[in-house]
Amino acid sequence: MKNLDSNPAKPVASPTAKTKELATSQKHLQELSRKSIEALESDRRTTAKELHDGIGASLAAIKFRLEGIAEEIAQKPEKAAASLVETISYLQAAIKETKQISANLRPTILDDLGLISTITWYVRQFSEQFSSIQLTPQIEVQEGDIPETLKIVIYRVLQESLHNAAKHSEATEITIGLKSDAQRILLEVADNGCGFDVQKTLSWENPLISPKNHRLRNHRLKNRTKNRRKGRRYRAVRRWRSRPANPANRRSRSRHPKI
Repeated sequence: MKNLDSNPAKPVASPTAKTKELATSQKHLQELSRKSIEALESDRRTTAKELHDGIGASLAAIKFRLEGIAEEIAQKPEKAAASLVETISYLQAAIKETKQISANLRPTILDDLGLISTITWYVRQFSEQFSSIQLTPQIEVQEGDIPETLKIVIYRVLQESLHNAAKHSEATEITIGLKSDAQRILLEVADNGCGFDVQKTLSWENPLISPKNHRLRNHRLKNRTKNRRKGRRYRAVRRWRSRPANPANRRSRSRHPKI
């Protein structure tokens, strides 16, 4: 019979180390909660400003024009008709702006058709807005492979990544890659831009488009983020766990002593 005491004892963390680790974990959770609230409030503030300055102002202008048309329609029908046509164009612009605000909050196509169709739609919108940038999507994943809880997160990270690349990288080419393996979804955004000062950018306090917000989204879903530069091509890679880990992979490597 083998001596059961022959196996070396595993080191046990001291109570002080455990307390310190617990305090660090609590601090990180508090920071995550604070940043989440800040990001939510910033989103609300931006939406409120867009509604007030954009939609509100447009509707007020349309109201005044319609009141003027109502007063002159009896005496000057031709002028009233011309004013009415012009007012309709203002109304169409207000409708378009409303749809844009709604899409920024959550695009309805995401719920109706799924993430892949939403990415195709957003790529088309992005290419119209930034015609000098050649955008190449490489989608190698099936809609059914993407969990519902991840779809809006992947879309937001992609949206912010493309916005940052267009505004700050001076890129002329951007490639989007979306892939999956047995347990993970991988998003890669690569461009030929100038990159950025990592430390300066990570200290930026804008919660809407700063990399800190990326890290918030990533931390919530236990994913991995990797940014790397190779020559003149900058790559941002993000991975999310798409399925629970296989219980068979969680088996302990320790073996019971043979008797």
